[in-house]
Amino acid sequence: MARGVDHYVSLGDVIGKGDPNGCMDWVRDHATIALVGNRDLDHVDLVRPDLQRLVQTWPREAQASNFVLSHGDPSLHRILNSGAIRDGFRRAHGYLAAKQADLWFFGHTHWARVWQVADPEPLFLDGNNIQFHEAQRYVINVGTAGLPRAGRGGVSMTFYDDAARTLEIVPLESADALVYSKPVPMEV
Repeated sequence: MARGVDHYVSLGDVIGKGDPNGCMDWVRDHATIALVGNRDLDHVDLVRPDLQRLVQTWPREAQASNFVLSHGDPSLHRILNSGAIRDGFRRAHGYLAAKQADLWFFGHTHWARVWQVADPEPLFLDGNNIQFHEAQRYVINVGTAGLPRAGRGGVSMTFYDDAARTLEIVPLESADALVYSKPVPMEV
């Protein structure tokens, strides 16, 4: 596959603007892991009945390799949601420890950012290329591949290589470069 990607992951919000049936078909055919997002639940009636049934099977959390995934909407997960930013990821850190995971990937806010979970405050990691270190925990907001929000950065894709423990956030030219809500490619 392009860029050496072995697996694609969708963190939700596949249904909405653009071509919801086409986006759902793509996720069904390509994503190794697909999570449900708030827009998927809110707009499920925009897709064919077979895809509506598929959305109902998508979990709110998944774990693979050394990471945990969630959509990020507070209504979909009690701990792993975008509100964790406000508490410095303290509860999320404990959750990751219990799951024996080093990384938590989420979306929902349309803003690609990375933090190292540190005491007493999380450390924001600037830049688009991150090397993760052993015995550290990190939180990654993957941003958006299809619906940028003003003041939150542009459209991007997030690539993770679990063998090399590296992350790359790749800015894209415009939302027209991809279909809305195309999932996050991840190598696992």
